[in-house]
Amino acid sequence: MSYIYAHSAEKLTLSQVAEAFFLSESALSKQISGMTGTSFSKLLSSIRVEKASDYLIYTDLTLDEIAGLCGFVDASHVSKHFAQRVGITPMQYRKIYSKAVTKFNISDKAVAFALTDYIYKNYETERLTAASVAAEFGVSVPEMNRLLLYYNEMNFDTLLNSTRINKACEMLVSTDYLVIDVAVAVGYSNIKTFNMNFYRFKEMTPTEFRDRITLQRTDGSETHGKGRGARRRTVPVRAPETAKETTE
Repeated sequence: MSYIYAHSAEKLTLSQVAEAFFLSESALSKQISGMTGTSFSKLLSSIRVEKASDYLIYTDLTLDEIAGLCGFVDASHVSKHFAQRVGITPMQYRKIYSKAVTKFNISDKAVAFALTDYIYKNYETERLTAASVAAEFGVSVPEMNRLLLYYNEMNFDTLLNSTRINKACEMLVSTDYLVIDVAVAVGYSNIKTFNMNFYRFKEMTPTEFRDRITLQRTDGSETHGKGRGARRRTVPVRAPETAKETTE
């Protein structure tokens, strides 16, 4: 997957990636679907849209320029995919979230840090959503994301998933929980979503991360976890939440 991230700006095809790794197209498709729960084309589009959103927020580049940097054909192409995945046009997104045009006062700063603290303290809540957190603080979702972007350079979804994955890394190193148990413990209800986000932030699978840490230990001690063959340890089951949506 790191290869797809690195080459997403190119005219990348399933056959090209399969050839690079000496795999058949069907085998690669199955591997991508098993890890991320989505197809190659949808994964590639998602990566490109994510990169485009950063360019929209942090630069003044035109849509055509952003399209070229992210692997889209032209402005129309990036607009179509962006609207399909984000729900608003690129220009609307830039207007709402751009740091360059956002000004904050002292009370905004206090809210931003309170939001961050709340997310860090409640990341394991499976049904934690942007809408529920925004309502908790009496702000709209766009306003909450503007605050978080300004002070953390991450919107709600990115901050929540980043926090969850960092906590998952701690558990993979310090416990012998199975990967699926770690995923549940940090707030994910879907192992494929957990794997996709783990790769997004760490550029390796949870099992590869655990095995790599084991190899890096030089003090003679052993990591509790050994990947798929790890001994299962019971994880406390949380009471179900009542929110309607799941942020993953």
